[in-house]
Amino acid sequence: MVQILELFGGIGSPRCALRNIGIPVKAIDYVEIDEKAVRSYNAMFANELEYKTQSVVGWNLKPDILIHGSPCQDFSIAGHQKGADEGSETRSSLMWETIHIIEQMGEWKPKYVIWENVKNVRSNLFKPV
Repeated sequence: MVQILELFGGIGSPRCALRNIGIPVKAIDYVEIDEKAVRSYNAMFANELEYKTQSVVGWNLKPDILIHGSPCQDFSIAGHQKGADEGSETRSSLMWETIHIIEQMGEWKPKYVIWENVKNVRSNLFKPV
C-alpha cells in the first residue's frame, strides 16, 4: 500500500488517478481549506475514511508520495500573472511552503513529490531560485 500525503488536496484528483491506474493508496493526511472541495473529497472517499478516535502511537506516518496542488491563479492571465516568487505573498507562492515542509521533514521526507501541473508555471513568470 502506497502512503500519500495530500497538501492543497482539492477533491482528491491525484489520489483518484493513482487508484485508477491500479496503485493501492492510503491517505495518511489530507489538507484543504475549501469547504466545497472537502465535502466532495469526503463523499468520493467515504468508504475509505474511518471516523473514530485513533492513536497515532507507533504509526508510520512517512508518506511515500507527497501530493501538492497549491493555488495556481497567479500564473494565469486571469490572475494578472503576478507569479509565485518566494515571499511575494501571492496565492501561488504557497508552493514554497510545501518546499519548506519537505525540507523540515528530515528522515520522514517522501520518496516522491507530485505537483499538479499548471500551464503557465514554466513561463518567464516563474524564476527558479
